[in-house]
Amino acid sequence: PVRTWFVPGKLLVEAEDRVRITHQMGYPNVVLFLSLSNFGGRRLRVKRIKMDIQREGGQVHSLAVESYFTDALAQKPINFRPFWVEPNDEWAHIVIAYERLSARDDKELAKIRSALRVNIGEKLEAKKVDGSPSAELVVADDVVLTPVLELFKQKFMWAAGEYSLKVSVDIQGKNDAISAKCRFNLWDPDSDELRAYAESYKWGFGPAVDDKAQAGVVCQLNPVPLAS
Repeated sequence: PVRTWFVPGKLLVEAEDRVRITHQMGYPNVVLFLSLSNFGGRRLRVKRIKMDIQREGGQVHSLAVESYFTDALAQKPINFRPFWVEPNDEWAHIVIAYERLSARDDKELAKIRSALRVNIGEKLEAKKVDGSPSAELVVADDVVLTPVLELFKQKFMWAAGEYSLKVSVDIQGKNDAISAKCRFNLWDPDSDELRAYAESYKWGFGPAVDDKAQAGVVCQLNPVPLAS
């Protein structure tokens, strides 16, 4: 019916009751299952999704959803792009949010990661026996390791405590974002585990080579009213 053209879209934002917390050289990463359901009569175009994270009244860290998994079997995420949600339909995916860096910071991050990777590679190459790689780990030189550790100390934010997590969805044509708010507790063992990832940086694990052992910790999410 023509009258449905004028029914404003109504978007329900829901997050699963689990969130995965991790970091890349201190830069925070958040992974969760997010569902956007359109209960209105008009299709909605989602322009962007962000997450604001705050620890017990401290600084607010804004992370942007930059990628997501197309389905449960996908091996790698794809880049986030604006999309439409049709009436009586939903968009539900595992999303990955992290800090959007300036061009300068992104270049500097790539530079120190590359220096560590090259240094580790040269040391491994020197340890080859008859062309075969050695199984022994090598430690990066201080000149390339120190900038990595300093950046980690500067950016690491996952201290133990209670956190609020606000998911905000920007819709084309709407001035105000549609939001959902949750809370989670990061316990001391979780914080210690995340902090300990830096101990493997001297071997290149994390900054230079992907390490499955640095997958993060899972926390319980509890929804709270936006007014609180």
